Amino acid sequence: TSVTGVQTCALPISSGFPGGWGIITADQGKLKLSKLESNDRLSNVQLKNSAEIAGQEADELYGSDLGRVLDMGLSPDFEIAGKLLWNLYTDNTDEKDPVGVITMDEHALQSLMWVTGPVTVGDKQLGADAIVEYVTKGVYSDFKDVASKDAALLGITEQIFSKLQTGEVGALGLAKALLPAIEGGRIRAWAADEAVQSIVRKTSLSGGVKDPEDVTHIVAVANGGGNKIEAYVQTDVQYWGGVCDLNLPFRDSTLRITFNNTAPSSGLPAYVTPRLDKGQVAPKPQGSNREIVYVHLPAGSELQSALVNEYDVESLVQGSENGRWVWRFDVEIKANQSKTLVIQFSEPALEKKPKARLWVQPMAVPMTTSVKLGPVCTS
Repeated sequence: TSVTGVQTCALPISSGFPGGWGIITADQGKLKLSKLESNDRLSNVQLKNSAEIAGQEADELYGSDLGRVLDMGLSPDFEIAGKLLWNLYTDNTDEKDPVGVITMDEHALQSLMWVTGPVTVGDKQLGADAIVEYVTKGVYSDFKDVASKDAALLGITEQIFSKLQTGEVGALGLAKALLPAIEGGRIRAWAADEAVQSIVRKTSLSGGVKDPEDVTHIVAVANGGGNKIEAYVQTDVQYWGGVCDLNLPFRDSTLRITFNNTAPSSGLPAYVTPRLDKGQVAPKPQGSNREIVYVHLPAGSELQSALVNEYDVESLVQGSENGRWVWRFDVEIKANQSKTLVIQFSEPALEKKPKARLWVQPMAVPMTTSVKLGPVCTS
């Protein structure tokens, strides 16, 4: 079966790995990659019927941004991204019958390299332990223009898949490589056939968040600057379940979202650091970014306050998705700066046992999370 492979971050964060497209053909433990191209051509195409494909809830939250390939992952629900990517690809290529979409990021390639071995870039040989750092940061020191950088990164992908094509790795070796990446959210899949998708939906490959009882709280972060600064940003999300309301089945809870930006303020290639949201191609100082934060809370929740470093901020968008209420906040962060967004809210809490499960976004720098449950609330 032929599967469209989209080599980019599983969610909208640009981690420095190229947006690359190709066709992956799987056959008895062998993976063949063909028609590999950079993201440039399809990045300039707007998918005109994105609202119809994504559905009303997603359209009201994310709008026309979903029509651009770099923003198709704004929703944490990968089924939406999969449908959008599949339609964009089939509308703009001769490949009219791929069975679905697979996304991979640089951490997935690292998993594959544990079984395929090192790759060569120029005079450098890179092993699995060095590949993530290289494709998110190091490559920009070696290649000062976009075209040569893209060629180098796509060359890494070709080398890895050329070894998978021989069958030497075998089905067992491939499974050992892929399973950790799948469990970590680094590989996602969507099938065009609903019968197949119903099977995918039951696995970790789906990236699904439709069940609000399974994942109760979601913090989804997107790069709002149109740059590659996310390779320097570490995100930590903490949930505290609060005390119970004496008169109503609700509790007052808190989400604390901290961004630590270690990007340098100078010395990076210009194509790494633009602030396209501000119309700045070469900002000085470098290293700043705008983090777009979508907070998904249990249905019936009420936002009480939002603070960034103790200053009040307003929600820019409000809506709902997959049985949760959603608010959007923007956080501006400079190079070598940390900022914390604190969300305080009231949420339904009539339960025999407190339950809160945070969604963990697969980011360039792995997101860290923690949950502290509150007391049992009873009527």
